[in-house]
Amino acid sequence: MFLLTYMATLDELRQKGVLVRMEVTLAPREFEDRVFYAYPDFRDWLFGPVMKAKPFDRINLAPRFQAQALLHDFVAGKPLGIGRTFKRMRPHEEDVFELVTPDLRVFGWFPQKDVFIAVAGDFMERTHGHDLYVGYRNKVVRERHLIDLDEPKWLQGASEYDVITL
Repeated sequence: MFLLTYMATLDELRQKGVLVRMEVTLAPREFEDRVFYAYPDFRDWLFGPVMKAKPFDRINLAPRFQAQALLHDFVAGKPLGIGRTFKRMRPHEEDVFELVTPDLRVFGWFPQKDVFIAVAGDFMERTHGHDLYVGYRNKVVRERHLIDLDEPKWLQGASEYDVITL
């Protein structure tokens, strides 16, 4: 006897409200070269606390503008500074990635090249101050395991150079 299970695609998960597709306004000569999905809780954080937050260092843009620039650059296929704006979290075997601005930390994974799923986000000061990296990495791994997504659910063993077109 065979047990068949149905796994959903990213678009089906979006239609069901499990994921939201984060869209940005692009300039006339820009194209959507990458796709940024997020869990609804991430979107709520982004459009809630991030919109009201002040920068940790007053020389930086407000976090809402940092988030806007990060999303725009990601979706438009702009170069991301590996190790600075974009990195694979340790241990590397977990295949969890972090997107970084001066004030924001975004945690997620790549189900396929140029497609990111953001599970959680937090402020740099809180993440560093309370040493929350392990918890966020584990949350991404847990959510990735639980999501009803077609296999393979992520690019296993992929480096920063393998998950986005540079």
